[in-house]
Amino acid sequence: MGTDSENNKQQKHLSRMIYIYAAVFAAVVIFAVAGRFVLGSYIKGISDPQAARNIITFYYCVVVFFSIIVLIVDLLLYRFSVMNLKLEEENRAIEVAQRSNQAKSEFLANMSHEIRTPINTILGLNEMISRETDQDSIYEYTEDIKGAGDSLLFLINDILDFSKIESGNIEIYERRYGVAELISNINNMIAPRAKAKNLEYDVNIDPNVPAGLYGDKNRVQQIIINLLTNAVKYTDKGSVTLQMTWDEDVRFLRVDVTDTGKGIKEEDINLLFDKFRRVNLEDNSNIEGTGLGLAITKMLLNKMNGNIYINSTYGSGSTFSVIIPQKPAGQEKIGEYQKPVRRKKKFSHLFNAHDTKVLVVDDSQTNLMVVKGLLKGTGIDIDTAINGEECLNILADHEYDVIFLDIRMPGMSGNEVLGQINRRGLRRGVPVVALTADVLAESKDKFMSMGFSDYLAKPIDAEALERMLIHLLPAAKVNVLDDHEENGGEIEFGQVRGLFTHLGGYVISHNDEALKSMLGALSNYNFPGAYQEKFEAIKASFEIRDYDNMNEIVQSAIRELSGDIK
Repeated sequence: MGTDSENNKQQKHLSRMIYIYAAVFAAVVIFAVAGRFVLGSYIKGISDPQAARNIITFYYCVVVFFSIIVLIVDLLLYRFSVMNLKLEEENRAIEVAQRSNQAKSEFLANMSHEIRTPINTILGLNEMISRETDQDSIYEYTEDIKGAGDSLLFLINDILDFSKIESGNIEIYERRYGVAELISNINNMIAPRAKAKNLEYDVNIDPNVPAGLYGDKNRVQQIIINLLTNAVKYTDKGSVTLQMTWDEDVRFLRVDVTDTGKGIKEEDINLLFDKFRRVNLEDNSNIEGTGLGLAITKMLLNKMNGNIYINSTYGSGSTFSVIIPQKPAGQEKIGEYQKPVRRKKKFSHLFNAHDTKVLVVDDSQTNLMVVKGLLKGTGIDIDTAINGEECLNILADHEYDVIFLDIRMPGMSGNEVLGQINRRGLRRGVPVVALTADVLAESKDKFMSMGFSDYLAKPIDAEALERMLIHLLPAAKVNVLDDHEENGGEIEFGQVRGLFTHLGGYVISHNDEALKSMLGALSNYNFPGAYQEKFEAIKASFEIRDYDNMNEIVQSAIRELSGDIK
């Protein structure tokens, strides 16, 4: 109906324009004929016939000339009107497309929130059961639930990412990151899957790979995990191998994923990157997945100016090789990489922090219960609020060391609540963490730009929650337990920004006591590359209480870590 109405309007407009142009042209013709009669009366008094003919000829030439000018002007105006209508039509089409994309993005965000919220409850309660049970059979059940939940999340992320990439809304966010941290994240996701299928999982890292790189860590990680996940899914026995090398001349990271699985028929290789396409269905009908993993991988590589190559022998296995342009972040090399020893079956907290207070704000009572359950035994005093108004009322009367704030709440949203906290002076330099189901790569930058100190994705990963609190709580109140001390000696790139942001809050508020405590605790750690020098400079400035210099160093480091450098 809307399109028909627009077309009718265009037709009426063009008809009116034609009538106007015809009327103008008719007026010119009438004027020319009337002028001829007037001119005829005038030339009757001229005795020279040749002169009379010359006058008449000149008159007709003028009339023809002006008629042509009027005709050209009419045609140009008509052409302009048609072009203007087409432009208006294109603008309307663009607006409709933009509204459609916006509606799709909002739908996906809503669906992500609605799906992740119950999964957060399921996996959170499952984690608590896993911690508290003494029965091996129940522990095995919880491991199966966790594996199924992680698989479901992986499928959700595929759909969200594919939609963002296809609509052109996805961006590459480059910043410094640690390669060891990247590999550790990948291993934590892939090793359990390989173990569940009794596969050997080998990791070979070239010692010459830079310790730190500059690029989009989340997308690099996603590409490698997609390849490894496929390798594990399509391999029934044998091994899956991850190999990483660095080409210093052209500065790209090469990743090879080799499996001893089913292999791919030569005629099917070109079909692998088709969206929602599953090749060799007769052999792979029982394989889970959306059929989007490799399509997403190819799209991301195109976005990053990378490439992918496939070498496969049907029945023997495959090797997927990707080339990803990255920049080295410093001269340090990763050296001999050793796979970390995985945590023992028996659960223990990474830290305790008595005399600390945390406020958690979420409109879901079960989410609040999950956070409290995950932190039970850490010594943290946890208060909760069910909405933004309650949060503001609590903060008016109480102070906290960290605030966790859900983004999507009825009434005031999380970012609106944060704005009120800042305007009312209730923050007092305290870190505020966004709790969100929005897990796209650009999410962290979005929340940081809103003024949040960090963000934590739902479903909440218990270890990620604890590691975040280790760095956000006042250092003097945090006791990292002996079993986990080895994790704290070397600070990875991914942790540096949060630490400097936390320091910045104390510097801006001139919180002398908190600064002294945090600087003392961090002195036992090693920052990567040039950030150790910046940290030492901050300590030196603190000795003479030069807050201006401290703030300049901190802000400079944060800008570098955010990629905002010249």
